[in-house]
Amino acid sequence: MRVDYRSALITGAGSGIGAAFAAILPASTDLLLSARSAEQLERVAAPLATGLRRVDTIAADLATPYGCAALIERALERGVDLFICNAGTAVAGDFPEVPISRQRETLAVNVVATVELLHALIPDMIARARWAQCRAGVIVVSSMGAFGPAPGLAVKSQ
Repeated sequence: MRVDYRSALITGAGSGIGAAFAAILPASTDLLLSARSAEQLERVAAPLATGLRRVDTIAADLATPYGCAALIERALERGVDLFICNAGTAVAGDFPEVPISRQRETLAVNVVATVELLHALIPDMIARARWAQCRAGVIVVSSMGAFGPAPGLAVKSQ
């Protein structure tokens, strides 16, 4: 069974761990990179695009239903077989003082978008893997902070 991946989606690819994943995947793996900032995505994508690899970007705000839907549509069109779910956000502060809009945004990106993307992409990934007799893969990146309480981080969950 083939273990190399033809096409990978990486969320939160504009910097940090997401950009690092993009840099270490084999040059034979096409990339679909997503983050909020188109400028950051272009900086990450430019050195990765080679004659062997197709690199596309999509600036999408995963805190919004539109951003999730646009990314899902693009990933399904591309037929990704590796999904690196790395997008995440956090807001720190005393719970009553942090605006509910910021808390909703954190939950939307860290929980809702993760579940929506996985729910939408996994069935297609599995079907393609079975048909091609290869594997599909999912990596969900999480912070160690998600595993225990911390002052000022009531809503973090990833």
